[in-house]
This record gives sequence, C-alpha cells and structure tokens, in this order.
Amino acid sequence: MEAIVCHRAAPGDRIAQACVRRPVLFQGRKVDFRLYLAVRSFEGREAYLFRRFYGRVANNVYSLEPDQAHDHHTHFTVSCYDPDEAVRSQQLMVPYDDLVAELESQGLDVAGIKSQLHDLAHNLLAAGSYQIGSWPRSRAVYGLDVLLEQGRAARLRAVVDASEPAEGDVEQLRSAVMAVLAAGKDGSASSAEADVQDVLHITSKLWNKCVETKDPNGKAPRWQLQLRQLASDLLSMLKEAELPAGWLTVPFKLYFQMLRLMAAAYLKIGNAALALQCVQGQRMLPPRLAEQCSVQYQALQSFLQLDRIQDAEKELQAILSNQDASKALCLDALSAVSKQHCTSALHSAIDMVLNRFTDDPAFVCSLANVLLSSVDKVGAESEGADQLTLMAVGKEAVLNLLNNGDAGARAKEGIFSLLWNRGTEHFQAKAYSAAADMYAAALLYATADGDKAQTARQLALCHLGADQSSKSLDYVAIAEKSQPGGISTAFIRFKVLLAMQNGDAAMQQLHTCMACADFEPIYLTVATQEAYSAGASAVVNYIELSDYFNQASRHMAEVGAAHFFGDDDGRPRDLEWFATMAWNTGREAGLAGDFMSSAVLFGACADFYSAHPVKDVANCGRQKVRDPVI
Repeated sequence: MEAIVCHRAAPGDRIAQACVRRPVLFQGRKVDFRLYLAVRSFEGREAYLFRRFYGRVANNVYSLEPDQAHDHHTHFTVSCYDPDEAVRSQQLMVPYDDLVAELESQGLDVAGIKSQLHDLAHNLLAAGSYQIGSWPRSRAVYGLDVLLEQGRAARLRAVVDASEPAEGDVEQLRSAVMAVLAAGKDGSASSAEADVQDVLHITSKLWNKCVETKDPNGKAPRWQLQLRQLASDLLSMLKEAELPAGWLTVPFKLYFQMLRLMAAAYLKIGNAALALQCVQGQRMLPPRLAEQCSVQYQALQSFLQLDRIQDAEKELQAILSNQDASKALCLDALSAVSKQHCTSALHSAIDMVLNRFTDDPAFVCSLANVLLSSVDKVGAESEGADQLTLMAVGKEAVLNLLNNGDAGARAKEGIFSLLWNRGTEHFQAKAYSAAADMYAAALLYATADGDKAQTARQLALCHLGADQSSKSLDYVAIAEKSQPGGISTAFIRFKVLLAMQNGDAAMQQLHTCMACADFEPIYLTVATQEAYSAGASAVVNYIELSDYFNQASRHMAEVGAAHFFGDDDGRPRDLEWFATMAWNTGREAGLAGDFMSSAVLFGACADFYSAHPVKDVANCGRQKVRDPVI
C-alpha cells in the first residue's frame, strides 16, 4: 500500500500524503472530502474555510483483499486527474447535500465532523505560520483532502495548491446554486444570503483567470463544459420559472451575478455568442437589475465582437442615456465603438455625451484622448477618428467651457498636446493636409506665445508642402506676431519666398535672417542648399558676395585658420564649405559676365583650400564642386 502511495500519487504540489486503511465509505467505496482554505494573511492568521465541501469517490468498491492491494481505482479518489478521458468520466463527484445525507444515514455526527474540519484547518494554518512568519499579504487558496477514519477523527491526507479551477469546483458550485434557490423559495432569507457569498466566491475562482486552455486533443477542459451546462441550466430555469409573489430577491441577485461573471468570461475568450446569451438572461430579471448599465456595456461588447453594428449603436445610445452610467463607463463605451471604426455611430453619441457632461472640462480632454488613441497609426484608418476629434473640440460650447477657470486651462493644455502630437504624426508621414487640420485646431487651444508661434510655423510648413505658398506666408505672419525676431520664423519665410521663385525677396530675407539674435552660420549652409533645391540661386549680387568672401579670406590670414574656424573636428567641414561656395559662386559670376567678382571668388577659394589640413585637398575639394545653377 505504501508503494502505491509513493509511486501513484496524483499530480500537483502537495505538503503531505498518506493512506487510511479503515476509511468511512460512500456506498461501499472510498471517499475523501475536498475543502478549500483561502488564506488572506498570516499576520493574525486570517483565513476562510469554504463551508460546502464535496466528496470524491473511488471508482471501485473498497477492499483490502490481496488481489486489490495494488488497484489504483480501489484505493485512490483522484481519477479526475487521469489523462484518459474514459477514466476521468468514471470519477464520481458527490455534492455537499448528498454527502451529508450519506453520512447521517451511517449514524455519523455531521456537526461534529464539521467541527473537526474547522480545527484541522486551524491547526494547519498555525503550523504553516511558524515557517512563513507574520506576513500580511500571504494570499492563496489551498485544497484540503480529508479522509474520515472509522472510530477516529478526520485525517488530513493532502494539501494542494488550488488556485486553478478543477472539475469538482463546478459540482460544488451547482450544489451551492441550487441551495440558494431552494432557500429563496422556502423563505430562508438568512441562509440564502450566506450561501450567495459561497456561490460568488467559487464562481470568481472559476472565471477570474478564464483563459481558454486546451487539452492535447484540442478539446476544452471538462470543467469548462460543465460550467457552460450550468449556465444553460440557469437560463432555462429563468425562462420556465413561475415565481410566487414576494419571492426573495436573493435568487435574482445570484442569477445576475452569475450571468454577469459568465458573460465577462466569454467576452474575454472571444465567444461573443455565449456572452450574448448570458446578457439576454440578465435582461429577463426584474428591471432594477436588467437595466443596469453594466448589462448594456456587456451587450455592446458582444454586438461589436459579432459585427452587429446597428445593435451596438443602440446599446451605445442606451448607455449614454443611462443616468447611472459614470463618465468612465461612457468613455469606455465610446472607446470600444471607436476601435471598431464605427464613425457613423459616434457622431450623435459625441453630441449626447458632451451635452450631458457640459460642466467638466477634463472630460473633453479624456474624450479627445479616447478618440485619437483608438487607432495604432495614422493614415486612412485614422481619418474617421481625426474628424470626430476635430468636431468635438471645435464646438463653440467646448471652447467657451475651456476658457474658464484653472480646470479649463489644464484641459486646454491637454487638448493642445493631443492635437499637436497627432498633427506631428501626420506631418512625419507627409500627410500635410491632415497635419494642417490638426495644427489649425491646436492653434485654437495654444495659450503661450511660444506655443502659438511654433504651431503657426508648423502650419506654414504644412501648406508649403502642399504647394500653398500664400497660406504659408499668412501663418508666418502669425508666428512673427506671436514671437517676433526669431530665426526659425525668418528662415521659414525665406523658404517660402524661394518656393515662390522670388529671388530678390529671398535675398533680402536672408539679410533679415543674419540680423536675428539667434542666427548661426549653419543657416547659411542650409540657405544655400535650399536655394539650389528651389532651382535658383538665392544670391545674385556677386560683387557684394565676393567682398564678403574676400574679407573672410583676409581675416583668416590675419588670425590663422585654426583660430578662424576653430581647432576642433568641425574645422575641415566649415573650411570645405567656404571653399566650395567660393568656387561655385565664382563660376556663376564668370558665366554671368562679372569676371572681376569671379576672380576675387576664385582667389578666396584658393586661400581656403591652402589652409585645409588634408593633403592634396584641391582634388578633394573640386570633386565636391557642383555645376552652377542659372
């Protein structure tokens, strides 16, 4: 017998395991009791023992005959763990009521047995606490396997980790459900209220971690199939029940909690059809339960998964009209619909929700965030969400709301950031028209002058990218008004003038750029590149330019190249730029007939190349010289 215990132990983590030779039997077969102990804390040893235990019965009649000594199905009650479905199906699970009736028929003191079970759990908790210590967050659920030995006390045979659902839990749940319903019909209010807590505890255990696990053969676990059958039975009982007047509300609450938990579980694993059945079951209950906003939200999720958009739209309207629906729930409902790209369903919904929460500036910011975050990336899919957002934040009532008080200012800043970020995403994707729409809306919510100028500059670039130069100049003017004298705005005007092929104005604007307080020489490099890209040179006054290059060459000769350009890694790059620009401009001046300026520029080019730290720099430099653009 000891060998069987050692080698044929059931799977799972166990603290102890042993064998009882003279156990109390159930109809001639060995039976053990499965109890659940929920440990909340070892600080003060706080734990809860589930009151309604159930029995697991061996497959064969109990015998101590030699030919039965090694028969697993005679001495063990754990066939439910066998990998063979045929073996598992033979396991008999006895509900609490049937097990108690059998014990009483054998003349056993059930109340005394319950007291023993309580003491057993208490002693186990005390023993475990010596090694664990006083820890306030030691939360776990343990399964206690107990055998009754004839003429002796209850014997603890195994302690297992029971965090995951098992098949016996469903039978225990069914027993508890039926007990509550019976108590409700009989008028036993106190008993029904107490049993409801047991039902909800075991239901939460079954479904809180509801992941669609599969057996190797691809079938759903047996406990899931059993629980689905229990849900079906509950729905059938609702449809067929003829409830007497004054029947207690406890069973109704039980139905509601059970069906709501099951609907949530089915939605989680993607089985919207079964979730919708549970929702329909909830709606068969009295109105105070059936019309709760949580029921409407589960219906909305089910219809969206089933692609029943019109039904989902009706549920969304019902949620937004339900005065019990919180702001968070309304936002969750709008988010769920928005992620399905149901733009048509959201137009009227946004008006409803804005009219309902007219006094909350933060809600408008949250609404914009929900709409904009409903898509993973910008493009065709984001067009609907973008337009809905612009519609919501562009309403006059919303603008007036956000212009009042500190809460309005904070919400206004949040909306500005959301619109700016979405506009930047479009800009980086070169969707300049969509970016301009977002930046234009953001400009309405910009409060600081720096934000206004930056947004106006982005709008100028968007319209420049869309070949709308006149609009670009309009926004450049707005940026200059908000933040005058900045090189960023001045240089964008230079770019726009180049795009308009207005060389004289571009040359004049380049002088304006050089007069800006935050001007840096790198802008000259960029200006030259922009001029070539625009198809015309930004500089046409060769005499003036040759004078600048000549002065630079002389000053370099006076102070030395290292001091003029800086003795660092950037020196060759800057020197190369001066030499290259002098060469290219000298060629242009020669082709234009200004030979004197051309000669001065070529001379400056030679001076710059002579100071280059790289040997044989002439060939290196000339390889980089571009053909002139006329």
